[in-house]
Amino acid sequence: MTKLDRILAKPHKVLLWSFTGLIVAATAFTLFESNSTTKRINDKKKRVKRDKSVEEIERDSKDVSRWSKKELFDYLTRHQVYPDVETEPEELVKLVKSIKRLYPDIDY
Repeated sequence: MTKLDRILAKPHKVLLWSFTGLIVAATAFTLFESNSTTKRINDKKKRVKRDKSVEEIERDSKDVSRWSKKELFDYLTRHQVYPDVETEPEELVKLVKSIKRLYPDIDY
C-alpha cells in the first residue's frame, strides 16, 4: 500500500457510509412523503365530496320533489319507514312530505 492509498483509505470509508446513509434517508423520505401525499389527496377528495353533498342537501332540503330516489329512501329509513324498492318516486315524495308535516321539528 502506498502512502497515497493510506491517505485516501480513511476518508473513503467515511464517505462510503455517508453516501449510503444519505441514499437510505432520501429513499425513506420519498416513500413516506408519497404515502402521506396520497392520503392527503384522498382526504381532500372525501372532504370536498362530503361538503358538496351537505351543501346540496341544505339547498334542496326544502324541495323534496328534487331529491333523488336514494335520498328519499335514506330519509324514510331514518324515520323507520321501509317502502318497497319498486315504489314509484312520486309515492316516496308523498311519504316524505307527510312525515315532514307530522314531525316538522325532527329532521335528520
